[in-house]
Order: sequence, then structure tokens, then C-alpha cells
Amino acid sequence: VSETLIQARSEAEMLFDVCARVVQPRLFELAWIGRPNPAGEIEILSAAGAKSGLLRSLRLRLDDSPPSLAAEAWRSGQPVIHNDFLRDPTPRPSRALALEMDLEAVASFPLRRQGQPFALLNLISRRAGTFDPAVLALCQRMVALLEHGLAAFDFKNRLIEEERRQFHLARQDVLTGLNNRLFFEESLPHALARARRAGT
Repeated sequence: VSETLIQARSEAEMLFDVCARVVQPRLFELAWIGRPNPAGEIEILSAAGAKSGLLRSLRLRLDDSPPSLAAEAWRSGQPVIHNDFLRDPTPRPSRALALEMDLEAVASFPLRRQGQPFALLNLISRRAGTFDPAVLALCQRMVALLEHGLAAFDFKNRLIEEERRQFHLARQDVLTGLNNRLFFEESLPHALARARRAGT
């Protein structure tokens, strides 16, 4: 996962690659990352797994009653783990999908970004009891790496914005907002070249 964070060229690519790498060892059948929209619906940002296409039929809301594990994790800000999901009599919104895919163990881990809730990493396995202490420790490490990757993207974006701001400030007068000497020194050769090409 750490290699994925380093090599990813965009946030969307990083989220997908994390999901794809998680399902490769076959420890998890399905991995998806979702985030509530302003209407309270949990939208899927990225997903991977042989049957990830079935997630398109999944409708989860923060106000579902009884709540989904994802909604519980989002509201509590804490991981929610169920190691024997199919034997839980609670009629949760994702139960039909779990039955169709024969999924036994489900976990939802909150992701934070800039100190605020950002999304949920959801991991699903066909083996009951998957989330033992060793696997949970691995999942928590994965969450920490993913949050670090998101922070790195935010830092890179802030640097890009600051470079643009400094570029702009260096070419405008602070008091008047008019283009300064540096702007004209850089622009004049280009303007003269265009004029020569146009024959004017």
C-alpha cells in the first residue's frame, strides 16, 4: 500500500489502487471507499473486487434504521467491525448484498483528512472471524498510510497554489494591481515575435 501512495498521480488513482491492492491477497473479497454527500447518502468514491459492480445497487444513508456499519462508523468516528455478519439478525441495509455475495466479515474504518472526517474504508471478507487482532492491526496501519497519502496530496496542492500566487504577485504592483516591469520584460519578446510573424 505504501508503494501505491508514493506512485499515485491523483487522489482518485490513489483511492482505487489502495482498494485494488487490498483485494489482491484474497484476504478481502471486496474493498470500497465511500463518503456521505450533503443529502446523507454514502457515495462510493472507489471500489475493487471481483463483484464490486454489485455495489452500484447498494443504497446506504446516514439515517438508515437500523444503520449500516458504514453509517455507524461515520457517526461514531470509530471503526465498526462485524466478524459474523450473515448470522446477525439485524435487518441492515447491506444484508441482501452480503447474502448474494456470501460475505461473512465486514468492517468500516473512518478516514480523516485535515483533522476532519473525510471518508470510510470498507473491507469485506467471505471468511467469518477475518478481523482478528493481527488483521485489525494491519487495517489500522493501512488507514494511517491512506490518511498520510491524503495529507501529502493536500500539501502538494497547497504548494502549487502558493507557487501560482507568488508568480502572480511577482508580476503585479501590490498597490495598484497593475502589471509591473517584470511582466512587461517577460511579455515584450513574445509580443515582438508575434508581431514579426504577423508582419505588423
